[in-house]
Amino acid sequence: MTTAGRIPKRATLRRVATAEVTVVLGAALLAELLALLVLKIWEADLDVPFAYSWDANQFAMYTKEILHGSYYRNGHLGAPFGQQLYDYPNVATDQLQAVLIKLLGLVSTDWATVMNVYFLLTFPLAAAAAYLAFRHLGATRAPSVVCATLFALLPYHFVRGETHLFYSAYFAVPIGAYLALAVFTGEPLFVRRAGRAGHGVLAYASRRSLVVVALCAVVALASGAAYYALFTVLLVAAGIVAAALAGRGRAALATGAAVIAVIAAVLAANLAPSLVYAATHGSNTVAGQRSWTESEYQALKLTQLVLPIEHHRIGTLAGMSQKYLAFQRSLGQPRRAPLVQRFDESETVHLGFVATLGFVSLLVVALAAIAGAGSRRLPAPIVHASAATLVCFLIGTVGGISALIAGSITPQFRSWNRISLFIAFFALLAVALFLSRVERRWAVTGVRRAWLGLMLVGILAVGVLDQTSSANVPAYQSIAESYDSDGEFVRRIEQRIGANGSVFQLPYVPFPDGGLVRRITDYDLVRGYLHSNGLRWSFGAMVGRPEDWHAELAARPAMLQVEAAAVAGFDGVYVDRFGYADSARGLERRLRELTGAPPITSADDRLVFFDLRGLRRRLERRHTVRELGALRRATLEPLTVAWPGFGEVEWSNGRGWRPIASGAALVVDNPSRATRRASFEAVFADRDETGREVILRYPDGSTDHVRPTRSGARVDRVLELAPGANVIGVEVAGAQRAAGDAAPLRAQASVLDQGFWPFAGGTAANRASE
Repeated sequence: MTTAGRIPKRATLRRVATAEVTVVLGAALLAELLALLVLKIWEADLDVPFAYSWDANQFAMYTKEILHGSYYRNGHLGAPFGQQLYDYPNVATDQLQAVLIKLLGLVSTDWATVMNVYFLLTFPLAAAAAYLAFRHLGATRAPSVVCATLFALLPYHFVRGETHLFYSAYFAVPIGAYLALAVFTGEPLFVRRAGRAGHGVLAYASRRSLVVVALCAVVALASGAAYYALFTVLLVAAGIVAAALAGRGRAALATGAAVIAVIAAVLAANLAPSLVYAATHGSNTVAGQRSWTESEYQALKLTQLVLPIEHHRIGTLAGMSQKYLAFQRSLGQPRRAPLVQRFDESETVHLGFVATLGFVSLLVVALAAIAGAGSRRLPAPIVHASAATLVCFLIGTVGGISALIAGSITPQFRSWNRISLFIAFFALLAVALFLSRVERRWAVTGVRRAWLGLMLVGILAVGVLDQTSSANVPAYQSIAESYDSDGEFVRRIEQRIGANGSVFQLPYVPFPDGGLVRRITDYDLVRGYLHSNGLRWSFGAMVGRPEDWHAELAARPAMLQVEAAAVAGFDGVYVDRFGYADSARGLERRLRELTGAPPITSADDRLVFFDLRGLRRRLERRHTVRELGALRRATLEPLTVAWPGFGEVEWSNGRGWRPIASGAALVVDNPSRATRRASFEAVFADRDETGREVILRYPDGSTDHVRPTRSGARVDRVLELAPGANVIGVEVAGAQRAAGDAAPLRAQASVLDQGFWPFAGGTAANRASE
């Protein structure tokens, strides 16, 4: 081609690109404007979060950590050792989102403002990504704008909101869906560089290949805690199988393997710090652990996909979904406390009316393809989208591929209904392609184009009204009242103990996924940190690690906990009344007597703070340096007990018992470098009165012979515990059934560090048993 011929072609491409950029920006702006209308943004204050409970506070914590330092370590939470998130690397799998939040921090350092602005930006980001994917897959501009807008305004987006901020930012889903469909269709994603010979990696370093690598990286860097990346990988794998069945196996395998490899490599790089930490410190078998049961409970259900939203504008339609939701809850499916959420997971999966039409059409196409009837006359993207939709449903549905993965590989991915986003994308793609076909064949005159425009506007209006409701509007006023109350409360604490003081928080709530503690939700105790800059807070230490010393201390009487916290260096105690059956009235009465100082109470009467500095000074006068040191060590380096060879805890009359098997042991760990003295108390019961004898062998070589009774035989002994593991062997005379087989012999045991003895009532009130 001559130079003169190239110039017009380049000019044409430039005009097309400019037009596409204009339209994609228009789609993004339209989605943003509609989202603002649905959210009634004029009622909001941008410096107050749109959500202020449950997981929203967790993502608020992440946002503040991203803005003001490293999200892996935070010296202001989990005091005095600090918080580490290597065992719970939610942010690590969403590094791109962290970068976007960091960039917003250049404009504002207020975490609430940044969090709100970022959430609002997730609407245009999702619309833009969906529009570009629809266009690349063959849809025309106007239908792509309508369907991309509906994709950005899915019920999933509003229901999750800031409560699941990173999941709401699902702009990587259209990219993952496009990559999967490319493998299904056999589209060449990685092509040779012009003029480059050979078969090495560099030979494929073309502009297109680099763009595809970047798209794979986006999927891995904005993966919604790795869910969207996982779904992409599973769909790409299905695409490889489908292409092989169609005779394109070799090319599809190479392309799909490359896509999976790039996504996996980026995820591995993101998770490298956590993997290194686990290799160095051992894996955490407690934090964030999921079960197969949870995977089934949060699996996809066809009924939930196609039913209207629970708070639909039309009462009859809303009632249908509410009845089904009530029915689902009535099934009494077992679930752990952390699964109790502000919203039910099923509320997030609704497709909406327009997408449901696309979903049904894709299922019809899939059935037609299986029957060999007419699918060849349809556009390839429709046929392959129908196959991908069917695969998504088989993966996510109850008892589907997700159950096999949970049971045979890992149950850590529990919320398989989140694959509904991919189904929604494919369904809206089908709608966009159908409308595009109508536009090409029918809207050939000005009048017909006007009618098509009106139809598209109508579809958009019906879709938006169907997918949203007044329930999507945050409770701005009540959130602001609670937020302002907490802010003023924390400012008064800073005035009392100084901006760099240390605060002990009650009651104890495990981190992460602590679930409900009375009326306290998982991350409510992080609120103090959100309103302060220099204060250090006891909440937030990683469960399952030595830094979570409060877990052991929580078994002790409340006043002993408070004295221990004061000696350990905490300047005050923060009490959330929602965590107590009596709204902490009894606890506050004893704290007033113990501290002798007037408390600080929040404006909403939920929180109360007591200054512990006076108590610490009195304890320092009453006790020796050695006693204070022993209490500090007992508090911050607690003795722990493990039960190898015993069965799981069985509860009887409010007491936990462990079945005994011969050869079991009690292992008492002393994490400090000094030998420590502790009282050991155990109770051995024989449910069937078999008369068997239990022999206890202590680390110093001494033994105890116990003959359990039905009511329980008691053993008391003072132990000298060397640093590290101290094993108390348990032998049972005669044959005994395996632990966990309803064995008649059962045990309880407790170990109390003598560092607690001189404080808050001595030993009698301070024993903790399992």
